[in-house]
Amino acid sequence: MVDWLYMDTVAGFVLAGGRSSRMGRDKALLEWDGAALLARAARCVAEAAGTVTVVGDPQRYRQFGMPVVADLRPGEGPLAGIEAALDSPYAAEWNLIVACDMPNLDPALLARLLAEARMHNPDCVTARTARGIEPLCAVYRRSFLPVARQALDTGQRKVQDAFVGLQVTHLWIDNEGAVTNVNTPDDWRALAGGV
Repeated sequence: MVDWLYMDTVAGFVLAGGRSSRMGRDKALLEWDGAALLARAARCVAEAAGTVTVVGDPQRYRQFGMPVVADLRPGEGPLAGIEAALDSPYAAEWNLIVACDMPNLDPALLARLLAEARMHNPDCVTARTARGIEPLCAVYRRSFLPVARQALDTGQRKVQDAFVGLQVTHLWIDNEGAVTNVNTPDDWRALAGGV
C-alpha cells in the first residue's frame, strides 16, 4: 500500500508508552482477534508507511521484533510520545503516528492520511470524525518537533493545544470505529460485545 516513490520521506510510529491507568493493565498487550493491540497497530502502520517503530519501554516491547524508542519524558502523555518519535533516528519528513489502542485501524485510512499530507503540505494531518479530531491517528511533519518540545517545556500536555498557529488539515472519516480507542475495561467489554 505504501507509495514507494515517497519511501524515504515517510516513517511510521505506534505510541505504546502510556500508563494504561484507566484500563488497569497494559493496553498494548491486550489480545484482539488473535494478536496484541500493539502488533495489530504496527501491522497497519507498516503497511501504510513502509516502516514502523514503537515508542515506549524498550524492555517491555522488544519482544515484538521491531525498533523501540523510549519516551524522552515518561509519564507526560501522548504529546511526549510524539516528541520522542520525531526526535528519534527513525523519523522522516512525514511521520504517521498512531496510538496502540485502536483495534479497528485500517491501513487504507492511514495511507489516505499520508496522501493528504503530501497533497496539501501542512504541519499535521489528523483524522476527524463526528466526535472531533483524533491527534493520535495523524501525520506529523518532522518540523513539529520543536513545537511539541516547547509545548511540553511550558507545561502543555494536550496535543491539540500545540496546534495553535500551525497549518493542520483534518481528513474526514465516516467510519468512527476505525479510530475509536479503548481506555477502560468497559470500553474493552463493549468492543468484545460488538463482535
